[in-house]
Parts: sequence; C-alpha cells; structure tokens
Amino acid sequence: MLDVHAPEHNIYTARDFLIHLLTITAGLLIALGLEAGVEAFHHRHQRIEAETMIRDEIKLSRNSKKNWMA
Repeated sequence: MLDVHAPEHNIYTARDFLIHLLTITAGLLIALGLEAGVEAFHHRHQRIEAETMIRDEIKLSRNSKKNWMA
C-alpha cells in the first residue's frame, strides 16, 4: 500500500503547490516502477519453472509410452 503524507509546512503559493504535486508524482512513479519490476522478475521466474515442469512431464510421458510399446 502506498502512503502519501501531508506537507510539513503550509502551501501558500501556486509554486509551492506544484513542487509538492511534482514531488508526490515522482515518488509514486518510482514506487510503481519498482513494484512492476519486482512483479516482472517474479513472473519470469514462474515462467521458467513452469517450462521446466512441462518439459519434464513430456519426457516422462515419452519414456513411459516407449516402455509400454516395447
């Protein structure tokens, strides 16, 4: 969950508001980018694991079929 905190001082000018808004936006974009990177890494790991399991299952199936026919 992302937390956004109120500024430590009052915002009196439009410039202060824009700086605060840009700071929040940059922080949120960085956090979302990092989260997306971690998810992509996790999905890559899952894909590799699934491909390995499927290859092993195919080999096992082929071997049992050969043994059954022999």
